[in-house]
Amino acid sequence: MSAVEDDPHWIETADHVKAIAGWSCCVAPGEFAALLPAITPYERARRSTKPDILVLHKGRLEELGRTWIAEASEGLRPTFANEVFVVFSASQAMDMSKSVHFKAFLERLNLLPKEKATQKQTRPMIYLGQNRALTKTLDGLKMYVDTRDYSLAPHILLDGEWEPWITEAYKRILRPGMQIVEVGANIGYYSLIAGARIGPEGKLFAFEANPQLCEILFANVDINGMLGRATVVNKAVAAKSGPLRFNVFDKYLGSSSLFANEAAAAHYNDKLDTITVEGISLDEYFRPGSRIDLLKMDAEGAEPHILRGADRLIRENPNMTIVMEFAPSIIRTHTPIDAFLGELARYGFDCQVIAHDSSLRKVPFSELVTYDHCDVVLSRPG
Repeated sequence: MSAVEDDPHWIETADHVKAIAGWSCCVAPGEFAALLPAITPYERARRSTKPDILVLHKGRLEELGRTWIAEASEGLRPTFANEVFVVFSASQAMDMSKSVHFKAFLERLNLLPKEKATQKQTRPMIYLGQNRALTKTLDGLKMYVDTRDYSLAPHILLDGEWEPWITEAYKRILRPGMQIVEVGANIGYYSLIAGARIGPEGKLFAFEANPQLCEILFANVDINGMLGRATVVNKAVAAKSGPLRFNVFDKYLGSSSLFANEAAAAHYNDKLDTITVEGISLDEYFRPGSRIDLLKMDAEGAEPHILRGADRLIRENPNMTIVMEFAPSIIRTHTPIDAFLGELARYGFDCQVIAHDSSLRKVPFSELVTYDHCDVVLSRPG
């Protein structure tokens, strides 16, 4: 359990928000996702629609700035205050005149410099040495990164996010209590998002073949207090168990895979090193009857092999959703595309492509073959 889920001030505030009916957009600290999965973090609210609930952390008022607070709370009324938070909402206003906590908030707000909101906000980042840095995502999740990485690290360090269109679509699928399998977890960007939203009643199994990345993945799960709900597995998921040759990029760590080759490395002015990793099929890892609600795969073209080793798991879970990278240029090197898509269709899945505005567009498998590269959501109707 994370500190947020055990803190009475956070719990009390979350309970107040839950009791407000009919809201669609609640802007709050990113850490609130552990208690309220549907919230919009402060950092994303700068690009979002007008909130109908605003949760202000008194310790972050200076960071947010007087101007931003005024704009975000426009049209809202104070409905709750405790030692740590003040809540504004579109519901009926409460009499806060006798609240010492609300009075303390107003006093602190009035001391804020008006120009603070116009100052450039920078990403929090601490360099720890030995090619490690610690930062925080837009969702308020702490993350270690390998500073030598050219793929994810620059985006997470400078922007606080990775693949924002996929991130938003993925969040909409996640629900408290879900049982999730993630294959190709890398350093855990999507693992942490899932862990925060499934809550302590959910379960996450994060598989990462690269031992270098898996070490960081475990540290990220640990630092966010999710070890009680997440299992990190340093194995390559494949069609069957056994040792496998795994190709590791020197710079673009996120592109490392079973099928990476020298041509791809040369294209990115990179080089490859081959290591031996332990392979495991999902059908062997999970006992018969295991409930899996969601399977997420970003395995650089290994998805057909992963699914062949998960046949029983897929058939036992008719309500399973699959979120998957579709990279036909890599898949074609080892599996006919039509055969792979035919397997998905025979399972009864419908396909939706994640568009760059985070919307889902239903696409028949016959049309999916025309896509160069995309991420898809697969689900069975009914």
